[in-house]
Amino acid sequence: MINFKTFLEDDIPVITDEEIDELVEALEWDDVIDFYDDDELFIDEAISATSRLRKASKFRSMKGKVVQARQMKLRRASDTKTINKRAKAAARRSVYNKLLKGRNKSTLSAAEKDRLESLVSRILSIQGNVTTKFIPKVKDIERKRLSGAKKK
Repeated sequence: MINFKTFLEDDIPVITDEEIDELVEALEWDDVIDFYDDDELFIDEAISATSRLRKASKFRSMKGKVVQARQMKLRRASDTKTINKRAKAAARRSVYNKLLKGRNKSTLSAAEKDRLESLVSRILSIQGNVTTKFIPKVKDIERKRLSGAKKK
């Protein structure tokens, strides 16, 4: 268990407002596109092999409906909860990439990844304004995406 004094003594890199603004300005559509995945596709519970085959077969038969539903959902504007979730994820990824300093995440050991993940969590909890600064940029990206879709 870590006490408050050692928590304050830990060497946590501080990200200045200028650096946060640079991260926000650098955010683009390509950085947020993977936050548009369907949450319904993830299976939380462990299932047997036969159940997995049945579900895969059912999903294959429903593939057209799923694709159509995804396209319909992408034509609509996202709600505030989704925007906030994407902004939080974009902030987390930006801070993570800043701490990586150009290294590739896949080259890190599991211990390094855990250390970086805890460091990112601590930075975002201490500097709570990081996520809120990403919200307008994510909304702007969403607006541009929707206006581009209407022109087609």
